[in-house]
Amino acid sequence: MRRLISLAIAFGIVLMPAVASAHAVVSPASAQAGERQLFTMSTPNERDNDVVKLKLDVPAGMQEVSPTIAAGWTIATTQSKGSITSITWDGGLIPPGQRADFTLSAVVPSRTGELHWKVYQTYSDGVVVSWNKPQTTAQDDDNPKASEGPYSTTTIKNVEKNAREDAGYDLPTLCIAVTAIVMSVWVLMRSKTRRS
Repeated sequence: MRRLISLAIAFGIVLMPAVASAHAVVSPASAQAGERQLFTMSTPNERDNDVVKLKLDVPAGMQEVSPTIAAGWTIATTQSKGSITSITWDGGLIPPGQRADFTLSAVVPSRTGELHWKVYQTYSDGVVVSWNKPQTTAQDDDNPKASEGPYSTTTIKNVEKNAREDAGYDLPTLCIAVTAIVMSVWVLMRSKTRRS
């Protein structure tokens, strides 16, 4: 029985990347607060028709958003209060069984938190697949032709704060090391004095 459970777990681990890669995914999974970051939207086509349009909702708080030119595609943006709120790639195509990457540069919000990337794929037959549901929503992973799925999340981190915290944890070790060195030098000096 234990062997069967182990095999099932191992099989599940092997399949997880394949299932995850089936989604329209925006990476990286984490970014530094307040810094400029290059984001990549990886879009597979698992249907029988071409993908002909993609829309990406830009998470609130992103600044200086700049999509990268993609050969064969035209880019349109919508704005609110001077900030880009969505990017649409149109006029190109992603054939069945193939994928494409689209990139954009942006300044990440200065506060820690999460960015939720919602993507909408339009196919040549008019079907729209929406990757706009929370990760906790139950998904039909056995059906790649489902019309909705989970959005990607980027965690905003404050690396400087984390580095200070890590340094704090290392301070006792550093103190012990310095004390050991001082004691070693002291013992060495004392032994030389005795010999003299």
